[in-house]
Amino acid sequence: MLCVLFIVRISPNLQDIIIRLFKSTGAADQNPSLESLDVEEYSDVKLDQLRRVKLEGFTGTRNQMALAKLLLTKSPGLVKMIIKPNAEGCDERQGFLILKELIRLQRPSAVAKIIYG
Repeated sequence: MLCVLFIVRISPNLQDIIIRLFKSTGAADQNPSLESLDVEEYSDVKLDQLRRVKLEGFTGTRNQMALAKLLLTKSPGLVKMIIKPNAEGCDERQGFLILKELIRLQRPSAVAKIIYG
């Protein structure tokens, strides 16, 4: 996850990004160095050019949610975020809860669509 954040941080002109998330053994979400992924910690990140994001293999882990929130809140030009759930890791109810949490976020782009499924 830190690699993705590093790439995002050094790529302010990024317009489209596809991120393939792989199922981990759970250690990544329990790693203390990753626990504090928080949008406020990335106040220097500006993704003014980002238009489209696709997250594949999404399971809604703490770190994946933090990444999705960061991309949504730091991208004023975002048009579309597509979240493709991991077939093994998300049931319909969990998918609904993930979408509900992401839709509640205040985001700078008034036109950004979040598509889950």
